[in-house]
Amino acid sequence: MLHNEYKLDVYSTIGRRPMQEDYYVAQPVNLGFLLGVCDGHGIGLVSGHVAARLPLYVDQGLSRELPIQKKADEAQFQAFREEMSDADMKAALEAHPGYAVARERQEDDEIFPVYDSVPATEDDIRGNYAYSRLGELRRERQDTDPLYEIHDALRDTVAQLIEDMRGKKEIGTTLSMAYIRVVDDKLHIHTAQLGDSMILIQPPDGELITTAAHNAATHEADRAEIQRRLEAIGESGDIPPDLNWGALSDSRVWAGVTMGSSRGLSVTRAIGDAMWDGLLIREPELADHIVPLDSLVVGVTDGVLVGDAAKGGKPEWIYREITQRLLAGETAQAIGQSLLEREGSGDNLTIVAYRQAEDDRPVDLEVDVWAAPNGDHYVLLADLPDEMRKGIEAITFFVPIIGIHGGDHVTHIAHVDGQARACRLKLALRYHDHPHKEDDP
Repeated sequence: MLHNEYKLDVYSTIGRRPMQEDYYVAQPVNLGFLLGVCDGHGIGLVSGHVAARLPLYVDQGLSRELPIQKKADEAQFQAFREEMSDADMKAALEAHPGYAVARERQEDDEIFPVYDSVPATEDDIRGNYAYSRLGELRRERQDTDPLYEIHDALRDTVAQLIEDMRGKKEIGTTLSMAYIRVVDDKLHIHTAQLGDSMILIQPPDGELITTAAHNAATHEADRAEIQRRLEAIGESGDIPPDLNWGALSDSRVWAGVTMGSSRGLSVTRAIGDAMWDGLLIREPELADHIVPLDSLVVGVTDGVLVGDAAKGGKPEWIYREITQRLLAGETAQAIGQSLLEREGSGDNLTIVAYRQAEDDRPVDLEVDVWAAPNGDHYVLLADLPDEMRKGIEAITFFVPIIGIHGGDHVTHIAHVDGQARACRLKLALRYHDHPHKEDDP
């Protein structure tokens, strides 16, 4: 069953600091849902920019339309063009001396296509070769990482945001985001983490899952990497442009013109903060989780760490309290306001909670889902209503999954999910453990 509704519960304090530094994102993006929280430091300029651009960038990243992706793809395309040898070029020209170009011819009231043969050029051959090599490269990536398109989108979104904020030397932000998809009546959650804001995932009957807090006091792997970078800079003398002095203390990453004028960050990963370039880790930490459909997904900033949990160094106490209170039916506002009353509260505080809503509408359509030999599940387009089919065909341009069932046009479950949501239809899915055959009912 594909569920078409979700519930959001949000609380974010405003006005506790001179500038608003907490921002959140919660909206559908592409065929999934994007949830994110940002906690700015210095001022809120960087966190505000990140929150404003995040949905667009993730959407562009999933289609490889981000500026940095297009630049990288063009560089790879040109590299493949140049790697073709003279011998291969000669053989290709002999094997493919020309190609067909279509034009239109009109007779009476009808228009007919006419194909002219045009000699192939070296530029044509190199371009075709480069496109072929790009296809091979993507198939290799698919074999090693079936989720590479999502991982690339999240990773490249962060890289694009870092590029945008390259000139912000002493201000920055954390970013914790979750891209949520409904697949086979499960939540598939893909997280990307920089800094010490958090994504919390609470299955109804399971252990709390949290992203890693990139904190200079507690994240040992990041501390070791930053120490290695400091030592490498000292040995080589190759100092990054904006870094004049740097150090790592028990709880801070320090940078500045001199030791006396330096500033410390409590996070080991962030966007912005160009003065720390060469020390901070700029890559997001990615993770994937598959949990029951009625699981809770929550984004929080570190303003929730108050009272005994903050003093005792046990943030999971607060995280578990927040998720359990949400599951019990309390609102994010009630929880957030109660945290503000505890000792140690003074920071901005944000809680954003996502759950799939129960869909009690009657089923509009039953659809068969078939299993491909490679394990993928697919649906025959012919089994779908016209409105859904047209929407899917506009996305996929009639490209079938190769090698499933002859020339029949088929589509991934994700496309069916997206169009069901768009058409406001509730579907019941009948799963089969084999490919579709002509004699199947």
